[in-house]
Amino acid sequence: MCANFLDAGAFCEKCVSAVETEDFVAAQSSKLNKTEIDLVLSRHAEGKEAQRGGGAKSARMA
Repeated sequence: MCANFLDAGAFCEKCVSAVETEDFVAAQSSKLNKTEIDLVLSRHAEGKEAQRGGGAKSARMA
């Protein structure tokens, strides 16, 4: 019998390779998306902090 058992079911060797590749690609994609989201959020936070800091300086100078 040419079957391998994974959490998702029983697969032949060729299909096991495809399923493992799909899982790997999905995991890597998820990591990249999380990194991009974290980068956008940090830039947004920096922009907000700069706005707050700039507004405080303007108020003190007036």
